Amino acid sequence: MIWLFDRGDEQIKYEICRDDNGDGYLLVITSSSGEKRVEHVDQATELIERSMDEMRRLKEDGWKVG
Repeated sequence: MIWLFDRGDEQIKYEICRDDNGDGYLLVITSSSGEKRVEHVDQATELIERSMDEMRRLKEDGWKVG
């Protein structure tokens, strides 16, 4: 799944996908400049928790779903 967050002229691509190795999930955040932050999560429940925390943080920092 992919979400786009906007703040002014900036945009963040927020992606959740399965790890290509079949071992868990990846939470990938890519900035407008192309800088990526990748977090590996083993369990689906942990992924949901982390994802909700991260989305809440983005919204608190002024990012809006585009």
